[in-house]
Amino acid sequence: MDELNSAYEQAKKILQGEPNHSQALAFIGNVLFDRGEHNEAITYLLKAIYQDSYNADYFNLLGLCYLGKNDFENSTLAFDKAIKLNPNCADFFSNKAIALFKIFKFKESVDFFSDAIKLDSNFFEAYNGRGNAFKAMHLFTEALHDYNKSIEINPNYSTAYFCQGNLYKEIKNYEDAIKSYDQAIAIIPNYIDALWNKSHCLLMRGAYVDGWRLYESRWDTKYLKKSVRNFKQSKWTGKEPISGKRIFIYSEQGLGDIIQFSRYLIKLSDMGAEVIFEIPDSLIEIFKTLKGNIHLIKHKEEILEFDYHSALMSLPLCLDTRVKTIPSFKSYLYVDENKSADWERILGEKNKFRVGLVWSGGIRPLMEETSVTEKKSIALKNFEKLKNVSADFYSLQKGAESEKELKALMDANWAGPKLINYAEKINDFSDTASLIDKLDLVISVCTSVAHLSGALGKTTWILVPYNPCWRWFDDQSNVSPWYPSVRLFRQLRLNDWDEVIEEVHNELIKITSCNHS
Repeated sequence: MDELNSAYEQAKKILQGEPNHSQALAFIGNVLFDRGEHNEAITYLLKAIYQDSYNADYFNLLGLCYLGKNDFENSTLAFDKAIKLNPNCADFFSNKAIALFKIFKFKESVDFFSDAIKLDSNFFEAYNGRGNAFKAMHLFTEALHDYNKSIEINPNYSTAYFCQGNLYKEIKNYEDAIKSYDQAIAIIPNYIDALWNKSHCLLMRGAYVDGWRLYESRWDTKYLKKSVRNFKQSKWTGKEPISGKRIFIYSEQGLGDIIQFSRYLIKLSDMGAEVIFEIPDSLIEIFKTLKGNIHLIKHKEEILEFDYHSALMSLPLCLDTRVKTIPSFKSYLYVDENKSADWERILGEKNKFRVGLVWSGGIRPLMEETSVTEKKSIALKNFEKLKNVSADFYSLQKGAESEKELKALMDANWAGPKLINYAEKINDFSDTASLIDKLDLVISVCTSVAHLSGALGKTTWILVPYNPCWRWFDDQSNVSPWYPSVRLFRQLRLNDWDEVIEEVHNELIKITSCNHS
């Protein structure tokens, strides 16, 4: 590091005498890139390129800088220029492939990784990268071949084991996924992403003892690293007596997670603790119905004095939760009587079976937002088949994009059931809860409303993707130990919702026919 700093200072001195010295400009740009100072690096590299526009390495480094700041258009242009100047460098093709992968051009990404491999048959990173592109295209056999090839060339390449584990996890081979993660961890013991993904596999299989322990690795992930809370008081581990003590619990991750795990606050209260719970504004009103000695505060509100603290989703570990000891309630959240009466007036006389519908999943901070949200969401037009069900359907969907989707279909006189929409009357989860209370059934993808409905004890059908979230397990069961009122409808084939909707349709026909008769 000292030598690098010395060289950096030397390059600065060179520029004082020769401000157009291309090598010194490029060197400083390289150092700034390594520091993550991409904008400053780009400034130096553009100056270097102005002085030497035939240096392919300068363009490649410029492309990496643009890639680092997610400017994919300029990064691909820079890599193209580097390749044109030197079509024999495998790294340039691989970098272009990475940029294409980032913008979901997977087929083109495969092609450029292949070009890189043709130039360097031992390019293990390119094999791994091409494996990721194949995986994104759901070409799992080809992807596994490339991961294995990458490992064959470099048996100590931990990233390939990690990606291999992700593939096995995708195809629901959790045993081999865990083995692959373990191999990655053997090479890099503190491989956070491997530990994190392994915890999901363990929890999926109901191996809660090790699963909850590894779940704590989330605090070192890029998603939550900056969200770690530090207090002068001790972190509660579950071993310290809390009867008569005040414990501060802070929420984390998505709204659905907060709803699901808030059940543990009741358990803490039953153990004699006074619970202070910090939550988002939208949950304050509905969480006032939690039973127990629970004091709610908003995010960033002044924290009261307390004896211990814990993150909400660390409580299952602290309380040694096993599948059979999940705190299970018929319901643990309740509706506001006044709001319930208001919805009684708004909805008017009930003439048909009432069904609430949620078709789009929300974005949580702990996910690869685009891919995970898309995986658990269903295009509203897929529900057209429910048109002939004798029921009134109500949209429980919030969010600009989903509401826009609903309006567009309604305006186009879509072939599905009429969806009654009261989105403008729903300001927080207590409003949603009060509307749900007036329905007979809620049908939802895996999102916060599904958890809310389950916590209210409402009959709820959750539509679960082929690769389910760990909380729903993967045992083909249609029931959940987390919510007695929930029934799971599982996707049997990747990205194929048709059979799920067909099953939902058939069950609805049975129910509404019985109600009608």
